[in-house]
Amino acid sequence: MSETRAPWIGTLVALLLALGALIFSAQTFRATPAKIAQITRRQADWLQLRQASAKRTADRATLMEMTRSGSATPLAEILRAQRPSWAAEVREKEREPITENWSLQRAQVTIASVNLADLGKTLDALAAERPPWRAAEISISASEPGTARVSLLMEGLVQKPTSAQ
Repeated sequence: MSETRAPWIGTLVALLLALGALIFSAQTFRATPAKIAQITRRQADWLQLRQASAKRTADRATLMEMTRSGSATPLAEILRAQRPSWAAEVREKEREPITENWSLQRAQVTIASVNLADLGKTLDALAAERPPWRAAEISISASEPGTARVSLLMEGLVQKPTSAQ
């Protein structure tokens, strides 16, 4: 009698294994589109990051080309030359090295009382400098009629000082 049960047990085990494989295959088949979509999104994100990195590198190379002729004028000197009546407080903040000789300088500029039309003209002039200065953040607080207190976070390229050897 034990000989007649043995073939059924083997068949039953084989059927259970086949059913398990079929269920696993169905679950894998059902999850495949989501996995493909995830891979596609990650690839698109990677391409976007790569493009952003290439653009940043190209922008920095362009700025370096514009500044090959010599050192940049300090921001405080530019502001004094353009707007001698302004009492502008310029505090240098962190520097981010770009190349061996150049850094991205951030400076906090506070002007107690300024006409906003003059501010716009001055920001345009700073952007036209070689190398240019740009306003990364602007904070304006109204003070007297027609004037305001302005706080700017400016960014520009500066050449590292050469060490005397």
